Amino acid sequence: MKWALLAATILSVLLSWGHNFMGFTNFFLDYIPMYAKFRTVASILVIAEFTIPLLAALTLKRLVDEPELLGQKMKYAYISLGLTAGVALLVAVFPDMMGPFVSDQERQMINSIQGGWTAIQQEQSSRMSLRCVLQWSALMLGVRLSLSSSALRCSSLIR
Repeated sequence: MKWALLAATILSVLLSWGHNFMGFTNFFLDYIPMYAKFRTVASILVIAEFTIPLLAALTLKRLVDEPELLGQKMKYAYISLGLTAGVALLVAVFPDMMGPFVSDQERQMINSIQGGWTAIQQEQSSRMSLRCVLQWSALMLGVRLSLSSSALRCSSLIR
């Protein structure tokens, strides 16, 4: 079941790319019945929004049923935590590396009104600060999870 959920997740993400992955999208538009009825290709992400938490719940159930599994696979948990924390740290330190905070369309619309340049600067700074705050909170959550899992592991070794 987990492989079917993973395949559905990957398929929905690939389909949500739309015109960025036109060959795949055209195949589904031409050969899969009722696929052309979607208003937007991004609406297919509902599948991923359902399958990812379901996969997480299945993982937690397995960890509760087999607690020794976490001890055997702790290296992989630390690797995934390190990768996630590393990306969060990069984005928190360099928030503008992910692209502009105001799109060209927003810039044109705001420039058409009086005082538009100050509105653009305010919007950019608020979006940048929001991105920084979110990344730092994600990083701190990762550190907390790492410390709590290490504490649980140490307490199980003491017993």
